[in-house]
Amino acid sequence: MNKGANWSKSRRKSKEIPSGRCVLFVCCGKCTEPNYFKAILEIINNHMLVKSQGITSFEYYVEPCPIDPLKMAKEVPFIIEKKAINPSEVYVVFDKDSFKKDNFNSAIDIVKNMNKDNCVYIPLWSNQCIELWFLLHYEYMHSQIDRSQYFKKLSKYLNEDYEKNTIDIVDKITKTGGKWDVAINNVKKLKDNYQNEKSFAEMDPCTNIDVFFEIYRDYLQ
Repeated sequence: MNKGANWSKSRRKSKEIPSGRCVLFVCCGKCTEPNYFKAILEIINNHMLVKSQGITSFEYYVEPCPIDPLKMAKEVPFIIEKKAINPSEVYVVFDKDSFKKDNFNSAIDIVKNMNKDNCVYIPLWSNQCIELWFLLHYEYMHSQIDRSQYFKKLSKYLNEDYEKNTIDIVDKITKTGGKWDVAINNVKKLKDNYQNEKSFAEMDPCTNIDVFFEIYRDYLQ
């Protein structure tokens, strides 16, 4: 995590991302997470080309891996080998959902411990689910509620029934006033509540998705 944070600060200072940077996303979900991050990465790539006059770019891969978090974390090296790529950053996306606490915590630890000198591994976890991150674009929410309540709250903001696996959720959030900066700041507030908590599974609600958005914040305006 520290490597990612340090790289983020130096990158944002120069406002450049090294050419040829390869980013891999492994998502514990068939549709919602892969669809969401594909859309985000396309926005980043397009803005990157505009800001750098085509000098700076990166390639990215989004790999759905619909199994439980712990199994998925262990599968990451094999996915990289299978794709025959040499990523500079690997983001592993998964939710707490109803998985056991040890499963969730161990998955986070495994991903964090994969860090190498030439590659940073960052777990983008959500407790309980990625819909918390969507909701934080609109409001600060720190109460423990059932996942179904996230859907109801999102439906109110989106002016339509929120459904899992929505393809254009990024577009819908943007058009209804959801803001990335608001979500990032709201996550910081949530994390402040858990400064003494050592178990990620007990951080409910909370998410680590903001880390990725902090790194690429300049390309999401």
